[in-house]
Amino acid sequence: NFTISYDVEKYRKGTNPEGFTIQMYYSTDGSTWINAGDDFKVSFTGSDADNSGYTPAPGATISISNKTLNVTLPVDGNLYLAWNYSVTSGTTTSNAQALGVDNISITANADTDPPTISSLSPADGATDVNVRPTLSITFNENVKKGSNYIYIRQAIDDVAAAVIDVNDANVSISGATASITLIENLGFSKDYYVQIDDGAFTDMVGNAFAGIDDKTTWNFTTRAASTDA
Repeated sequence: NFTISYDVEKYRKGTNPEGFTIQMYYSTDGSTWINAGDDFKVSFTGSDADNSGYTPAPGATISISNKTLNVTLPVDGNLYLAWNYSVTSGTTTSNAQALGVDNISITANADTDPPTISSLSPADGATDVNVRPTLSITFNENVKKGSNYIYIRQAIDDVAAAVIDVNDANVSISGATASITLIENLGFSKDYYVQIDDGAFTDMVGNAFAGIDDKTTWNFTTRAASTDA
């Protein structure tokens, strides 16, 4: 993310009663612009006595100080900032105040937080799970493949029923969700747990997921056999 400070300075008064606002926007491609929110909005009230300038100038300053813009950029990514000047309400723009942005400070804060688990599918403790489930793990941020393995172990004896290289084709990622498609069926009416090596997944700047190295974080039980199995 980024820590941003700047001043919005008033150089000329305006009799327009609606007031005027400076709102910051950001973009990562220079084409699609996103409103940065109220932390980055400054408004001056209207109905000044006249439309004259200030001596000395500026006549008034409102500061945005050390506000956080939560944008994660990939390596070699770009961040664009722009400030929109508009009437605060209504549509009449005559007799406007003259506002400017000055003293801009931008600090890029390194992302050192590893991804953490937001949800699991099948859920921990799930029962009646298909014998060839698609396992999904959703993180708190977008992830990519790292290296190492995913294990599905039998709870009764810790034997690995499946060992999957995270870089195999049957492991896919969409945004913050990693999905593991099993090649072979598991057993009916059996208890399993999932383990994931440290570094099997990382966030977009390389912070490694700590993995799952215990028997209790992700458990499930497969369904019983039936005549239509």
